[in-house]
Amino acid sequence: MEPNRAKRRTLLVALAIGVLAIAGCRTTSSTQSTVAIPTSSTKVARGTATPASTATPVSFLPIGSATANPAEPFNFGLILDQVDTDPGALSYVSISQFIVTGRVEEILPARWSTRDGTRPGNPYDVVPQAAAIVTPYVIALDGRPILNRSSLNLDSGRIIALINGGSVGDDSITIQLPWMNLAVGERVLIALDANPTSYNPPGPVTTDAGPGWWLTMKWTLTDDGQAVSWRDTRDAADLVAEFSDAIKFLNPRTPPTATPAP
Repeated sequence: MEPNRAKRRTLLVALAIGVLAIAGCRTTSSTQSTVAIPTSSTKVARGTATPASTATPVSFLPIGSATANPAEPFNFGLILDQVDTDPGALSYVSISQFIVTGRVEEILPARWSTRDGTRPGNPYDVVPQAAAIVTPYVIALDGRPILNRSSLNLDSGRIIALINGGSVGDDSITIQLPWMNLAVGERVLIALDANPTSYNPPGPVTTDAGPGWWLTMKWTLTDDGQAVSWRDTRDAADLVAEFSDAIKFLNPRTPPTATPAP
């Protein structure tokens, strides 16, 4: 490690998030299905400071401090402690822009989520809810999307999924979420959206290959017809059928429900 990098300020946020399809706390219910909101707690540590109390969630903003120097390399980390429940097909359909199957084709260079890709003047003031470093992945689609609520033309047969985190120059952001990982060559079923949350700014994010959308859930599709998530393994055809039924039930011809960042 270079000497000047030893001076890096490390900002670590340990977050226990009640995840409901990644888009903040929300319930989706009908006479057929009810989704419960899990409990959550947040621990924040900056440098060697004493972690904040976990009695109540801690706002990310402002995340800077009077001594933070925006000219120095910026490091940010967010770790998911636990997820207590699976939101289910109805919730994924209600908040997602896209649900698609395809193969991970390419990793694009990480970039800041700002419109022109430049570093914010003071990352301490805006990360992660207003700006972040993202790593775009190109997904080659198997065919028509299971769900498409946007006006995006997918005739190219490709869509961009965003992983929240990466390195740009001396700056780095690490977001550790159990579903937020992709590998080139992997065949996947994924949910994508543009909603801001406690750990990502609003999307879509401009990339060299077009607009990118936040990866909010991933199942790896195996050759023997299974869909493997961080939670369980199930029949892929059954999972797709559940999404199709949820789409018919919700009739999602309007944009997904917006969820502003807390």
